[in-house]
Amino acid sequence: SRAAGVWSQRAFLKASNAEAGDQFGSGVALAGNTVVVGALIEGSNATGVGGNQANNSAGGAGAVYVFTMSTGTPTPVALVIRREGNEIVLSWPVTSPAFAMDAASGISPAGWVPAGGTPTTDGNTVTLRLPIGVANAFFRLRWP
Repeated sequence: SRAAGVWSQRAFLKASNAEAGDQFGSGVALAGNTVVVGALIEGSNATGVGGNQANNSAGGAGAVYVFTMSTGTPTPVALVIRREGNEIVLSWPVTSPAFAMDAASGISPAGWVPAGGTPTTDGNTVTLRLPIGVANAFFRLRWP
């Protein structure tokens, strides 16, 4: 935060499964009270929200961590992004059902649109499956 022109640290953001070489922080995006942090080389083969993040059998798969700021302490929103065949699978906790999934070809504010598809709920997880296209895509969970 900044007060009277002086910056001060309010929080320390750390991956829930931090390991050397994952490149946590290789990409960062901010919007309102939400920060999204990429880990370009993270190799977890975790599936679903709450999956086994210690399983590093998907070398270089990458990961995205989403944090929201409420009362001064960042709260992670567990967004899991993985590839299954020709689909990208995005999942988040059912405790956050009001979140909407958006997609864009770039990260400019004007480029975000609803991701499409129909999310399904299975137990404690909301899942959205989308076909992998030929172009790069960015995804975000948005509080409506």
